[in-house]
This record gives sequence, structure tokens and C-alpha cells, in this order.
Amino acid sequence: MSKQSVSAALERVRKEAVERWACNDAGKRRIAVQVGHCSQAVGAAEVASALSAARPRNACVLVAGCDGACFNAPQVVVTEANGVQRRFARVTLGLAARIAAGWRLLG
Repeated sequence: MSKQSVSAALERVRKEAVERWACNDAGKRRIAVQVGHCSQAVGAAEVASALSAARPRNACVLVAGCDGACFNAPQVVVTEANGVQRRFARVTLGLAARIAAGWRLLG
């Protein structure tokens, strides 16, 4: 691995960390899509992309690690600014679109 590729990877990780902290500090709705090996096999990456594209301004979408509940993959956890959480299991692209539509109504 070259110094340049290591630097690029480190910069990407730093940027993602800054975005996560900014989301927490700004009082935004936090949408975490759990992506692991199992969930990738059932479309978690596509769900994360769809949610990112449809998110409202008062929300941020983050990719999180798997919680080990492979039978519910892919999972999405929505945390409101006040700390209230909603968990969605076995999220399909269709469900992701309905979740996004609900966010637009709420925020």
C-alpha cells in the first residue's frame, strides 16, 4: 500500500468521523443503516444509497456496523434529535422509500 493510498483512506475516515460528530452536535435526525456481510447480501448498500438520496435536510444518514441480528438484515435505526429511536428490520428499497416519505412529512 502506498503512502498516497494510506493518506487517502485516513482522510476518508476523518471526514466520516467529522460528519458523524456534526450530525450529533447539530440536533439532526440520525439514520443509521447497519451494513455487514450478511446485510450486504440482502441489499443493505442499496438501502443506504436510497436513504441518502431521499433524506431531508434535518437528517444525516450513516453507515453503521452490524449488531449481529442477521435474521433482521438490513436494519435501519432512526434516532430523533430528542433521543427517541425507531428501528426498522428487513428494510427493502420499497420500505426505504416509505420511510423517506415519512421523514419528509415529519421534517
